[in-house]
Amino acid sequence: MRRTPRGTRRPLGGDAGGRLAAAPRGRGTRALLAFLAAGEQHAVVDELLATPDLPYAVPPRSELQAELEATRTRGYARSDQDVTIGIAAFGSPVFNHRGELVAAVSISGLRERLVDRESELAELVMSTAAAISADLGHDGGRRG
Repeated sequence: MRRTPRGTRRPLGGDAGGRLAAAPRGRGTRALLAFLAAGEQHAVVDELLATPDLPYAVPPRSELQAELEATRTRGYARSDQDVTIGIAAFGSPVFNHRGELVAAVSISGLRERLVDRESELAELVMSTAAAISADLGHDGGRRG
């Protein structure tokens, strides 16, 4: 992982522990993408859709946008075997004191142990992300 000098902002669409646009399938990554500011999100989706020969299927723009909007409305991203057969996951965004998206918290595991507990685990992921955000000075208000 590349170090960023203190006080320097690194755009999530450019490099968030790897290319966000090149790997939008994980729930932590999908939560990041869903909660990016509109302009940044649009740029990442454009880059994703323009990238040829990805090792996985990319949904059409309309499906992807609908999923991202549903994720924002729910407050967390969810996966049920769409990345790895037999694995489910939930992810939620973390914001800093300026309301900027800085990270995501996610949980994943065997599908049969997670899907029947979605509301419980999603609440746990969202409350953990909210607690980290609060520790970073986010007041729960403005985002992005």
